[in-house]
Amino acid sequence: MFTSHILFINIIFFVMAEKRDCVNFQDEAYDEALYYKSIKDYSSMVCYYELSIKNTNNNKAMCDLGNYYFSIVNDQLLSMQYYDMASKYGNVEAMCNLALCYNENDDHINMKKYNMMAISHGSTDAMINMSIYYKKTKKYIFRFNIRSYY
Repeated sequence: MFTSHILFINIIFFVMAEKRDCVNFQDEAYDEALYYKSIKDYSSMVCYYELSIKNTNNNKAMCDLGNYYFSIVNDQLLSMQYYDMASKYGNVEAMCNLALCYNENDDHINMKKYNMMAISHGSTDAMINMSIYYKKTKKYIFRFNIRSYY
């Protein structure tokens, strides 16, 4: 009976170590992507970001790829796909970036949608973007009545 407990404990430690190694490998893919980004080896960077996305659904890697396609490659459509993917996993930066892309394309309905989504996660950047939009378009209703507060 005692040996079966030891065997069971060894199996648990083996499984835990195997999972830990897998997680470390996946984190290493994102770290490698950041390294290749720093030395401007973009083809390797993209490979490691995609590996990180494939293995862990890393929403930061998705957002970083969106930033790469937006600023380096100038492919707004592909960047919006990565921003959308990252926003579905809760990346607030991707929500704000996607809202800005929609604003540039004059799609104000989706711009509001993604800004409000980011605001619901506490993004002050999205709050500022919405205030700029409302000030610019003057599509707001001023409902502050000072008499109701006295």
